[in-house]
Amino acid sequence: MVNALFGLMLAAGIALRLLLLLARAVPIHRLIQSRVAPGVESGQVSQVVVDTLFGRGRTVDEVWSGAGLPLEALQDESRRHLPEVRALLRRMDIAAWLLTAAGSRPRSSRSQRATAMKMAGVGLFGMGSLGLVGTTVGFPLIWERYHELAYDSLDWQLDEGNILARLYPERFYRAAAILWLAGCWLTGLALLIVSDRQRD
Repeated sequence: MVNALFGLMLAAGIALRLLLLLARAVPIHRLIQSRVAPGVESGQVSQVVVDTLFGRGRTVDEVWSGAGLPLEALQDESRRHLPEVRALLRRMDIAAWLLTAAGSRPRSSRSQRATAMKMAGVGLFGMGSLGLVGTTVGFPLIWERYHELAYDSLDWQLDEGNILARLYPERFYRAAAILWLAGCWLTGLALLIVSDRQRD
């Protein structure tokens, strides 16, 4: 039972790591944007958004000015919302580190390691499967509930003319969620296969 719990903690840590990896992957952002926001030139803006979210100790204004982008391109709600997203990503990073460290602590026997790995696989496979169905069927509802839980303000509701709303529309996040959940599903499947082989 304890090894199963550690396995589920590892699954949660891996899922968060995959999400953070996707959040940093500017080439993937640009690929999705070319599909969901054709005609909107992402140029260097996608890189600057990622630098804003993951840059340590620099304000939104400092990152954008340093990149030579006009601050007036960012509306007030964007300048307030980006620091909120950055704070959330930092909390996720800490949680991912703690869950992965706790879930992957050494086990005393091969069968205990296999059990923990199998539960991590089950967790990721199940989350990926259910998440893909939920994202396909009810993404708008999931999207709204996520924002209600994650943020205190309504600054995430950007005007359609906002540069961030044009580059990162809801369709972008739906496609990104499908990629992330598919990654969780595949990772879970791989862990299940490896754990079965470890038992042999």
